[in-house]
Amino acid sequence: MTERLYYEDSTLLKFEGKILEIGKEGGRYYTVLDRSAFYPTSGGQLFDTGTLNSKQVVDVIEREDNAVMHITLDEVGSRGDTVIGVVDSKRRFLQMQKHTAQHIFSAVAHREQNLVTMSVHLGEAYVAVELNIDHLSDKQLKHFEDRCNEIIYKSSEIEVLSLERAEAEKLPLRKPICREGTNRIIRIGTIDYQACGGTHCTKTSEVRMLKIIGTEKLHGQLSVQFLVGNQAFDDYALRFRVTSMLSRYLTCNVHELEDRVSTIHEENKLLRQEVARLQRELLPNMVRQLVSQKEICASHALVCACMDRIDLKLGSKLAGMVADQIDGVCFLSIPDRIIIGTSKNSGLNAGDIAKQISAMSTLRGGGSVSLAQLGGLSDGMNTEYFDLIRKVLSAL
Repeated sequence: MTERLYYEDSTLLKFEGKILEIGKEGGRYYTVLDRSAFYPTSGGQLFDTGTLNSKQVVDVIEREDNAVMHITLDEVGSRGDTVIGVVDSKRRFLQMQKHTAQHIFSAVAHREQNLVTMSVHLGEAYVAVELNIDHLSDKQLKHFEDRCNEIIYKSSEIEVLSLERAEAEKLPLRKPICREGTNRIIRIGTIDYQACGGTHCTKTSEVRMLKIIGTEKLHGQLSVQFLVGNQAFDDYALRFRVTSMLSRYLTCNVHELEDRVSTIHEENKLLRQEVARLQRELLPNMVRQLVSQKEICASHALVCACMDRIDLKLGSKLAGMVADQIDGVCFLSIPDRIIIGTSKNSGLNAGDIAKQISAMSTLRGGGSVSLAQLGGLSDGMNTEYFDLIRKVLSAL
């Protein structure tokens, strides 16, 4: 069993420990110490990184017997050796910010709307809190966010309490505890009391900022995602740069961007409809032009062509019409995909041709006897796939 030094002090980053156990699994070494400040992945929080005797710690795992396994690419030492551990300060502080922010958000959701936190994910990119509700309006989410930031700005003290269960249950706990003996309670000012084994800030102001970035419905419950600290400020800087560029490009104020983009979207939709109408009118001419490019490949009539400005629906119709006209195969490349059309009398199966091309390339898809499509076409790759269809037809 490993003594968890972060239980008493989440800011402790350097320590000494004695090696109790060493081993090697899957090409990586593990070291178990009598005491450690490294946090293992648990409770939705990611593991710490850092070094043991200058060897990089790439993972930290909590074993069923409560031992903490430090995973390294190189051997740290032998049983009985004293080692120096150093926890990566930047990663640790970000995890402290995230876990503290999660407690604050969960407390606000509980206080404001009696919502229960069902699960927590303190990921690399963002924090996600799953609540026992399937929807929250933008107004409700904004209210939660504002309340969280008010608590952060107040710079309330955060304290770790070690209490027996009977004493802990006298506190206004957000969730009941079921663990006998000593419980580790995280107190955030007077707004939250919660049993937790994670690392947390010493004051709410250290979180700096909480910004909700999205929601997702999972199994009938709502997952709310947010950023904290420098990640939130970096995200703001990115969005500021993008919106500033767009406002210059569209010659409008940032506050007008939403309406301007909406107008452009509607105009583009109408233009696409008009282009599609004109293309339908020109379809007979397109068919004649493509039929004139017919070649013979291993006794099969074939047309290969690139149609950069045609949509999928019209492209499929065009491929079918050309295939019927030449009584063979029409192989069209359109933006992002390939369309294969075959005539009824050709004896060829478009779906089977698509499968063969997929097996010989990175394209994926399929279809019926007369029509198939393959997605994942990269720009400038048309000639390569035109050669590939010729190779497939030559083998038939």
